[in-house]
Amino acid sequence: MARLLAAFVAVWLGALSLSAATVGVRLQPMDGAPCSGSIHATGAGTAVQRLLGESEASVALPHGTAWRITLASEDCWAPPVELPAGPAEVTMPAWRKRLLRGELRTRPGIAAPETLRAVVQAPPGGAAIAATETACRVRERRWVCELPSTTVDVRLLADGFAPVYLWDVAPATASAGTVQLERGGSVAGWVARNDRSAEEVTVELTPAVYGDDAFTHARLGARRLSAKANARGFFQLTGVTPGVFTLAARASDASPALLEELRVDDVEVVVAEPLLLTPLALLDVHVTPPSPKPELPWRVELDRVTLRGTGRERVTAGSTTHSGHWSAGKLPRGRYHLAILDPAGSTVATRELQVENDRERVAIAIGEIPIRGTVFIGEQPVEGTIAFDAGGRTLTFSTGADGAFDGAVPDEGRWRVRITPRERTQQVRSAADVRRREGEEVATVDVHLPAGSVAGKVVDEMGNPVRGADILVLRGAAFDANAASGDDGTFMVTGLACGEVTVRARSGSVESDRVAATVASGEPAPLTLVMREPATVRIAIRQLNGAPVVGAMIHAVVQGRPREYVTGPTGTFTADVPSGTPFLDVAIIAPGLPVKLDRVPLHGDAPPVVQMSAAAGRLAIALDGAPPWPIVRRGAAALALPFLLAPRHPGGAARELVDGEFLLTVEPGEYQLCSGPRPGDTCLGAVVTAGGVTRLDAGTLWPQRERER
Repeated sequence: MARLLAAFVAVWLGALSLSAATVGVRLQPMDGAPCSGSIHATGAGTAVQRLLGESEASVALPHGTAWRITLASEDCWAPPVELPAGPAEVTMPAWRKRLLRGELRTRPGIAAPETLRAVVQAPPGGAAIAATETACRVRERRWVCELPSTTVDVRLLADGFAPVYLWDVAPATASAGTVQLERGGSVAGWVARNDRSAEEVTVELTPAVYGDDAFTHARLGARRLSAKANARGFFQLTGVTPGVFTLAARASDASPALLEELRVDDVEVVVAEPLLLTPLALLDVHVTPPSPKPELPWRVELDRVTLRGTGRERVTAGSTTHSGHWSAGKLPRGRYHLAILDPAGSTVATRELQVENDRERVAIAIGEIPIRGTVFIGEQPVEGTIAFDAGGRTLTFSTGADGAFDGAVPDEGRWRVRITPRERTQQVRSAADVRRREGEEVATVDVHLPAGSVAGKVVDEMGNPVRGADILVLRGAAFDANAASGDDGTFMVTGLACGEVTVRARSGSVESDRVAATVASGEPAPLTLVMREPATVRIAIRQLNGAPVVGAMIHAVVQGRPREYVTGPTGTFTADVPSGTPFLDVAIIAPGLPVKLDRVPLHGDAPPVVQMSAAAGRLAIALDGAPPWPIVRRGAAALALPFLLAPRHPGGAARELVDGEFLLTVEPGEYQLCSGPRPGDTCLGAVVTAGGVTRLDAGTLWPQRERER
């Protein structure tokens, strides 16, 4: 048996020698000092060790395996070398070993780590040292790390803390002093500029929000972090709580660089691509004709469209030159809204601009379609004003005692009109076609409004009249007309078509109940609108782990009126609702999370809490052929599709519109797509699964209307 075992071992050793390759390892002392120690080769679960002889060693390694060659030495430091399978000659640069010492500091009440690692790397233009991780010694907050005797960058790593960066640690440096460790996540990266160094560029990290107004940003200011880039353009932001953020690099003389929806957990996120700041831009605008009237210029207004397209901020305004030219310089690149106004203040042209180049040129041609016409309500001419609205343009003309008006609009087509009688505090909406007949230079536009009306009185809960309340008349979901109550609380709205309408009043945060009315010819039946003080409810939005959902946009309908809220730093928002409101249907749109449609009960002593899941599926809704917006239901909650859509991205289109479908990322569950909000309306059912895509065609909800079209 012994002879058999000896024979087997001999055969195995022979096979090993036949399948092994010899690797020659030579140390190259970078500072002239000889090195002693041993070479270690590891690969495929095998470790081989050879002593150095005059800074050289030969190692026989099996074929077919990649190997990692490292140096174990008391007096030298060398980075590891990765070897592919096969014979090779390896030269390892080596430096005399030195020690870097320091002391760890943490926030009060936080224990210092017991272990520490250092990632050593050559600075730009330095020695050829790839990122090499080594273990450091820690005892009672004092630490020691072994480094090569050359200038290096060091990244200190401790579990549960953000990394600490030490730049250009010179050979003579023996102490790093006190190193502050911070709990939580962190964000690191680089800033670059084409025109100069990025040093001192400010980098800001703010919670990603869907509300772009100043109030929302002020509320979230406590969670904004900022840092300055160093001479290399490097930045690091520490103490970041988990969430979704917007990262921005800013300088006063450059266009900012933005990175949206950056998710941060309890570890460091290193941004792969540099944040590139670009030069400010110049915008040239040329308007034809160069002036609306002799010696009178056009007025130009330029607004910056906020990051998510939810608002605008005035950047600059001015008048065109005699040649129709206007310019604006030092503009950060991004999305803008440009408006051209005539001397009367009417908007005659608008453009949505994406400023991307150093110099942008925009040519705007303003047409001149002369118009004249009359405005009547029933048989009575209307003295007051008529405003034409289309595509962001508004032109207002006065009507005389005979209801006649004249003027000019930029182009022919269908225009929305708003009629405001001089003797009444009301406004009626309608539409008008501006078309010139063949052979005519002037388009005739006669607006004849019906003679129907609604009237009544606005009172508070004590029966006292309410002066100056806004009266809103809605036909279905469409806004038909508005007015204001007089000193005695009474109101009358004329110019309405016969049929069913809904009337309500509001004044600030106080609203009345919605009252149904029938518009008919003749004297209207008086309505009473009772203004009721609202109740303020506070609702919290949380993730399943209890973390607050910050910067979420909440869409809801209160008293038939669309409302929009944004959660603050604690993940809460407040809403004013009529007293006794039992629930609130909400669509919650949060950066980095799927949309949640939910019915929130408002009864009970404790504030309601809505939990959001990270699990997500896709609901694809095709609208081809669908006349109105469909209603989306989930459980008892129901809202129209637009309430589930995120704001437009800077390019201008809805984020969810893909190949003609609205592709919504929603929480998994059962959904319905309905033709209306009532129980008897036609609905399509679907189940959205995590990671799946469910498609619904809203056009099939209105088959009869589709055939009629």
